[in-house]
Amino acid sequence: MFVGAVEFQDARATDPRDFTIAASDGDATPPATLPPMLEESIPGISDRLTLITAEDHALWILVWDPSFRLPEMQRFNARRSTAWPFASFDTSGRLVAVTGLEVREEEAPSVQDTPSLWIASPNEVERAYRISRVSSAQWHATDVARISYVRELNSSFTLVIADVDPLTKLPTTSDLITVFDVLPHIVRWDRDGFVLQIGEQTVALDSAGALLWSADGRATTASPDFVPQLRRTGEHPGWYLLDRLTGDAESFDTFGIDASEDSTQIVASSSNNIFAAVTRRFDRTTVAVIGSDLIAPRIIQVPGDPTPFRFTSDAAFLILRTADGNDLLFLGWRSGGTHRFDVPAGHYVLAINLG
Repeated sequence: MFVGAVEFQDARATDPRDFTIAASDGDATPPATLPPMLEESIPGISDRLTLITAEDHALWILVWDPSFRLPEMQRFNARRSTAWPFASFDTSGRLVAVTGLEVREEEAPSVQDTPSLWIASPNEVERAYRISRVSSAQWHATDVARISYVRELNSSFTLVIADVDPLTKLPTTSDLITVFDVLPHIVRWDRDGFVLQIGEQTVALDSAGALLWSADGRATTASPDFVPQLRRTGEHPGWYLLDRLTGDAESFDTFGIDASEDSTQIVASSSNNIFAAVTRRFDRTTVAVIGSDLIAPRIIQVPGDPTPFRFTSDAAFLILRTADGNDLLFLGWRSGGTHRFDVPAGHYVLAINLG
């Protein structure tokens, strides 16, 4: 492991055939009954809502103002068949990072190109800056226009951070934090450092890349001060809550939460220490919300079999995916109100921004 600085001189210009915008069909016959406005669909939402979605191999940007009944839609067509495993807005909502994986249709389905990372504003993806050989990326949890990513170079994996100019959408600096022999996945990056998943170990680094702790188990989400982790300590894996600075663990059983891997999924708020445990029941789903400022868990029963997606940036709503993965459920967990948000058919939501 070493610490240093390096700049990657990727060409700014993306081939214009990589992304082209096609406007949505304006000649479609309007529905007999008008859909509700955004502010009617989700009471309490007063900001613009933007989704990044995937439809087959196409990437879409969908925008609703509070008074919109239907979204403004922009479609971005990849030059070749492309899978879109990741998309995310920075904390300002003005920049977006998208990871695309091109699949060579003339070869075996398992043969794939190395992923690439595109950085742009939501309405300028056709002029996106492209960084090749990127397998994982995360925006800084609080700082605007700062991104970290893992890039493969010479059979090693480098953890890099970059500052992006909000006007040009170009990285102005790129600093190499450390190098790994095994592929890491970035779970969270903030002022306290990094939470990474490396194989079957969760690893915490400080902001300079020095190791804080590592623990056997798997983590896919983290809050400012804690990391929910699935670890095997007995016959079956169970959920634990790890301290960000020390790695000390406490079982979710102590919060009265079903800690079974088979029935429960857990998601953390990015802005505060709020967690939702979503547990499948026979005919419903139980959502238990816990947090450092909550005296007791908030328990809400939700019909059907939704899965957790993420909290809104202010943690006022927990967003869940419906069973078919298309529409979203906005759960006001403090009041218990649940609001279904219709997403156009065939669109799978990758990222969401309110503001």
